[in-house]
Amino acid sequence: MSESFIITGATGFVGSALAAYALSEGKMVYALSRDDKNGQRTRKCIQVAAKGMGIRINSKNIGVLPFGEDGIIEAINFVPDRSQVSFWHCAAEMTYNYKKMKKSIEFNVSNTLNFLQLSHSLGIKRFYYFSTAFTSNKTGPIEEEIHLQNAPENAYQASKWMAETMLNYRAKELGQPLTILRPGVIIGHSKTGWSSGKAFGFFMFLKAMENLYKQGVKEVMLNIDPENEAQLITIDQTIEWSLKVHKHDQKKFEIIHLINKDRSLCKMKDVAALYSKYSGVKLSFGPPKSVSDHMFEKYVKMNKEFAGREWEFSEKGLDDFGVKNRKILTEHMDLSMMHFISAPNQTIIKKVPRIYTRILNNKSIPKNEVLLDLVSKLGKLVR
Repeated sequence: MSESFIITGATGFVGSALAAYALSEGKMVYALSRDDKNGQRTRKCIQVAAKGMGIRINSKNIGVLPFGEDGIIEAINFVPDRSQVSFWHCAAEMTYNYKKMKKSIEFNVSNTLNFLQLSHSLGIKRFYYFSTAFTSNKTGPIEEEIHLQNAPENAYQASKWMAETMLNYRAKELGQPLTILRPGVIIGHSKTGWSSGKAFGFFMFLKAMENLYKQGVKEVMLNIDPENEAQLITIDQTIEWSLKVHKHDQKKFEIIHLINKDRSLCKMKDVAALYSKYSGVKLSFGPPKSVSDHMFEKYVKMNKEFAGREWEFSEKGLDDFGVKNRKILTEHMDLSMMHFISAPNQTIIKKVPRIYTRILNNKSIPKNEVLLDLVSKLGKLVR
């Protein structure tokens, strides 16, 4: 009998890719989705992911069920052998804003613990949790373990860290097998460039530069070290490595960093060259001078902290599972940006007033939050 995956977040980037890969391997997929009674939206997202990654799936093996306890119980009732069922929790509240911390904790922590509890009570084989490699702000080596001390930069990072910590303790109390997967910054497919088109992480910088270009900016500065290596991983690496871990003998509890060993071709200066190529704005490195430099820093502030330093993630987990050849090539980043920039949902900018362009490019105007807010509001008016 084929395996079954219960997946949350199948309308998102990671979840839709996981569902498509699982289906391509002949598995049954039960997608738990919110506000999708007839399942059309979820099925379409999975089909789009499969097409985008160039893989074939059997759509008849997709079951779309309610997000929550009723959906899990319904899925389990379809499966004769519960030992052949794995739960993959990909859904997440993505906000960085600490003002929305309540929402982050409710979704990323409370919902996750509830799903773990249900998985155990229903006899599900293993619980997989997609977290992030950036759950710790520790300097120096970051091991594949629970971080007991932390100083999170944003609500997303904080809630993921809290979820990991609580999952660890609860899974051990229950005796529930648990795998925490910590990917780096996920970009598009290595051969097609496909991504969800959402301007998260890697794509946030490109989207900001594209918007500035449409508003008359030709060059911006970014105040980080150009020699920093970007912790990038393609979506197909993320899913293929996760499934390889799933197919091997696993520990009762494990944390795996999904990280590329060879990042020699993705230093920030290399990434910047591609950002410049696809946005039309030249990206250089150094302290901000013009208003546009400060606006760019403001746009990317949420992810600048993670791009602006070197990270030393342990690589032992994937090594133990025999995943040896791990690298990011220039063509992977190039394809990802090409796909993202050509997406049909790009913002349309009206003709930009000359005075606005002059303000943005002026290096002598004093920069403060009031001015930046005014410029930002003016920018929204011309879109």
